[in-house]
Amino acid sequence: MTDRIRNAIDRTLFELWCGILAYGILALIIIGTGLFIFRPEDPISYPAGLLIGILCALVYAWHLWKSIDGALGLDTEAATKKMRLNYILRYTAALLVLALSALSGRISVLTVFAGIIGVKIGAYLNRPMKKISDRIYGEEPPYVPEESTGEEEGNDIPADDREAAGNLI
Repeated sequence: MTDRIRNAIDRTLFELWCGILAYGILALIIIGTGLFIFRPEDPISYPAGLLIGILCALVYAWHLWKSIDGALGLDTEAATKKMRLNYILRYTAALLVLALSALSGRISVLTVFAGIIGVKIGAYLNRPMKKISDRIYGEEPPYVPEESTGEEEGNDIPADDREAAGNLI
């Protein structure tokens, strides 16, 4: 079971990385050509900032995956504490990269930020990236939830009432 979960997470990380890289390539083409035409005096600072941001986004996604993987085996309180700590660590690292790029004066802070946002855009590109991972990993078996008996812990609604409520929707 653990191997299946890890393989699914590895595949999910791969799909996120593909989305980040697809966004990075597209943004690099748009930013690279657009700024080369409109700001020819400093053609390197913008693409360099975007590449640094994309690299940060890839590391950010990997750290997010490791954080989730490490929190899966913990109880709720410890997992929440660990995820909050890792969240603060990721955002502090992103702010540090932005501050260093601002202090350098040679790298565009705006494009570094645009690269770091690649994590979010990569997540939105999940559906097309899933098609790519299906070609590499093969088709994923469809998720089939287990049948519910209504007797689970914390479920106070009897099974018959849940069926009646389901028919109303």
